[in-house]
Amino acid sequence: MTEQVRMKEERDEILSRMTDAFLAFDEEWRFTYVNEQAEEIMNRTAPEIIGEVVWDVFPEAVETRFYDDNHEAMRVQEPMTFEEHFEPFDSWFEVNVYPSSNGVSVYLRDVTERKNREATLEALHNATRTLMQAETSAAVSEIAVRVARDVLDLPVTAIWDCEDSTVRLVARTEQHRAAYGESVPEADREAIADAFEANETVVRKLHHGDVESEALVPLGARGVMSFAAERLDDFDVYHAQLLAANTAAALDRAEREDERTAHQRELERQNERLEEFASVVSHDLSETP
Repeated sequence: MTEQVRMKEERDEILSRMTDAFLAFDEEWRFTYVNEQAEEIMNRTAPEIIGEVVWDVFPEAVETRFYDDNHEAMRVQEPMTFEEHFEPFDSWFEVNVYPSSNGVSVYLRDVTERKNREATLEALHNATRTLMQAETSAAVSEIAVRVARDVLDLPVTAIWDCEDSTVRLVARTEQHRAAYGESVPEADREAIADAFEANETVVRKLHHGDVESEALVPLGARGVMSFAAERLDDFDVYHAQLLAANTAAALDRAEREDERTAHQRELERQNERLEEFASVVSHDLSETP
């Protein structure tokens, strides 16, 4: 008995140090063990739920893979891994199920952040198609700042033209207008010009109302795209760089389309003048005796 108690204490200590949530159920799906990480995820303490049937405690899980795959693992007595969103917690979980003849051990890992990043990248990929379909540079710029606001959740965004050493605002969101008004400080314009000249992303601290962090991402030879927020993390900057790269490519395409359209219009004007000239010549010849 002493050895069994010692082994149980060692097991509990190991399980308590785990970074994943760990839960154990008996063959009737009653909680038999819950570590601290699981308590935190479920917002319930072990004494509250030990001995309770999991599907009674969380009836919302019955119509999900939490129920189906756990039961399937128990039925076939084979481990199972899956990912599922649990609506009451608004979180995604990676679930590893290990069945035995007298119950199930379940390891939970919150993967919400990763799933959100994947969803953001997918939405950004879809938005790129819209960018590439825009026919003018102005349309590309307007779409790009909307994508930053709606897809990347970076609402204080603007695009700047930096040709001829002059920083000129091309497009911006309403949130950028609300934050800066009609006049952007000269120090900010200088920072934009410096990022353009260096052709490198610059992340800097700001003290401008609720806007405390800004990423200045060059658009190649075209200018700079600025993204500001209360706080920017590494993934925000990475997503901003992806959008800026796609925007630069779309601007290149739109410029080529602009040039092609302008060339086509010039050819049409020349053809019209030639037709007018030919008509005049033909008329003159018909009048000649």
